[in-house]
Amino acid sequence: MLAYYKNLMLYLLYEHLSKHKISVQETSDWKDYMDQDYHVALKYPSDWQKNSKYSFRYGNEDGFFSFDAITGDDLSLDQVTELDAYHAGNPYGSKPQIVQKVIQHQQARLILPSQDQPAITANQAGLIVTYPRPIQLAGVEYRYFILWAHKDYILPISQTITFI
Repeated sequence: MLAYYKNLMLYLLYEHLSKHKISVQETSDWKDYMDQDYHVALKYPSDWQKNSKYSFRYGNEDGFFSFDAITGDDLSLDQVTELDAYHAGNPYGSKPQIVQKVIQHQQARLILPSQDQPAITANQAGLIVTYPRPIQLAGVEYRYFILWAHKDYILPISQTITFI
């Protein structure tokens, strides 16, 4: 029960501190993105464009999003999240906050950056979601979907995710 209240407090704190208070209603004019290979659809701000510096990333100076899939092998969602949050480069800083979420009836983990996040990944947050059913990409099975987005946009974007 203590863990529940801790996660609730982290969520409320994050919501309060967010610079961009974006409601679901305000996302209604966002663009639709659908990827049949990754079995996902989502919405993103209408003024974001594909960034040619990356193989796959949309955004502008205000924010961004990108995504991929994770095989997960025989790892749990929590193990996959820990590996992503704390790998060698510390992309979310040395003390990221991990919050339990549910996205489209699937277990998920939100990774919020700490103050010491490296400049190369500045403002990047992550969201790892268990696919409803594993997907196949190039003959390999993937069990988890990962979204990276600006920390102020990850929650509003996550609320638009649909697995297809």
